[in-house]
Amino acid sequence: MAQKRFAILTCMDSRLDPVSNYGLEEGDYYIIRNAGGRATEDAIRSMVISHKFLGTSEWWIVHHTDCKMGLITDELIGDFGFSGGGAAGFELDRYDRYLGSPQNAVVIASSENHNDTFVLVPEEQLTHITNWPGVPNEELIRADMVYFDTPSGGAVFSTGSITFCGSLPYNNFDNNVSRLMRNILDRFLDS
Repeated sequence: MAQKRFAILTCMDSRLDPVSNYGLEEGDYYIIRNAGGRATEDAIRSMVISHKFLGTSEWWIVHHTDCKMGLITDELIGDFGFSGGGAAGFELDRYDRYLGSPQNAVVIASSENHNDTFVLVPEEQLTHITNWPGVPNEELIRADMVYFDTPSGGAVFSTGSITFCGSLPYNNFDNNVSRLMRNILDRFLDS
């Protein structure tokens, strides 16, 4: 747990590194990341939670000017496609630190409201009554788009569903999934 009572809201871009940029050490702060380091509704909710439960009393907001990820302003991403009806059509993968997802991973987006044809994978069901995390199955049935940096200096972007690629060519590649993918590839090529 952080010793100091402040949080930093900054961009998910790993080049914005509070530890080296501001001379901080692990445990000095809590960090909240999103596209562009913007005080969105979700970021503000996270800051309120850090205040109420972690005692945070000071916040630093470090914007990322002209962040390409911040250019995608659509409320829904990938609600179209040629496979499975959208970018999260089937074979869903989600972020779950208890199942080995890296702690430094950032969830960019999550799918929701899947119909009854989506089921929890058998290896997560302990019995016919409960599952490994012990929460309702509906909470676990989602696809998470995830980004994280690797210790060797690389990075990983995971789409969360095999049908993500079926949304790329929709509308002759003029859509938010294609823009997202272009931004990610441009970022990886800049590194």
